[in-house]
Amino acid sequence: MRTPTHTLAAAAALALTVAAAPAQDMIGLTLSGSLYAVDSFTGQSELLGAGLFGHQSLARDDAGDLWTVSRTLLGIPQYFLTRISPDSLAIEVVAPAVDTRALAYEGNGKLLAIEFVPGSNFLTRIDLATGVRTFVGSTGQDIQGLTMHQGTLYAWSIGAGLGTIDPLTGAFTDVGPGGGSDEVQWLAERSDGALIGGGYDFFTIDVQTGFRTLYASGDVYLQGCEPTGMVRTVGTGCYGVALNGSGSLRPGSVLTTRSTGYPSTGALVGIGGALLVGTSKTDHQGAPLPIDLDPLLGTEGCALYISVDNTRLDFTTGGAAPSLFFPVAIPAGYHDATFFVQHAGFDFTGAFYWSNAIEVHVAN
Repeated sequence: MRTPTHTLAAAAALALTVAAAPAQDMIGLTLSGSLYAVDSFTGQSELLGAGLFGHQSLARDDAGDLWTVSRTLLGIPQYFLTRISPDSLAIEVVAPAVDTRALAYEGNGKLLAIEFVPGSNFLTRIDLATGVRTFVGSTGQDIQGLTMHQGTLYAWSIGAGLGTIDPLTGAFTDVGPGGGSDEVQWLAERSDGALIGGGYDFFTIDVQTGFRTLYASGDVYLQGCEPTGMVRTVGTGCYGVALNGSGSLRPGSVLTTRSTGYPSTGALVGIGGALLVGTSKTDHQGAPLPIDLDPLLGTEGCALYISVDNTRLDFTTGGAAPSLFFPVAIPAGYHDATFFVQHAGFDFTGAFYWSNAIEVHVAN
């Protein structure tokens, strides 16, 4: 059986026609292990799924993978460096760790971590390939947030507020009179370049003075938050057809979209397929979404979930368990944007099959 593909050049042209749409642009996590899609401008969140217990930190590497530290729930605490895939939310325990209050990605496959022992916070460097931790130095502060922002390592101290940390020594330097607060549990760079932080609430933070300004009230107490690409399911496919998407979800990468669940046709000609790409999940040419397709096609439970702004057709060839596969290239200049994808299938008998849709957010 052959799965349909199309050239990356054609896919790039397809993706370039899709405009940005407002949506959640960050992933946040809680101490209890829940993962949330977060809108960094409004503070609103939506439950994505379950991670592991004990998350108090989050960082994103060059490949788009998310890193945190989890811990055992019962008995003497054991800590583990943990990787989270932003598209599938797959959890992988990578290496032993210690109590970690903040993480930032340094580059070159290295994390910077704030490790806690009673009375002290230490900066360490973690090699992601091996899990090996290297001691850097004491910060002298109670650090809860850490991020690389415009080339500088910023940290949030509960007592002193915003400061910088020397990645070679661990030394903390207070940036100004803004003062500390336990309202900030994480730091991150928003898509517009602002330094933000929060816990329940969201603040912009002035890097010159350290003053924080409340701009949104959240609905979940987040221990870590990072801008990221993500794939989220919209609606339900009919006749058991399911669509998923995977990839690094970064500019210049390729999004793999694949739908499965089509019946075998027992013929040389298999399933015909359409890739639908849109800019909205609420409106299609003035009609509210989703649109019930059953009266039009004589199907059961099929719906259009997205606006149809661009399409591509291709075919499988016969055999058992056909699937539809469309790679979509994300151009290098396309970032911090959201678009929507759905698959439609049809066979030589005239039967139609419609997948769920996916919402795809491309990171910076």
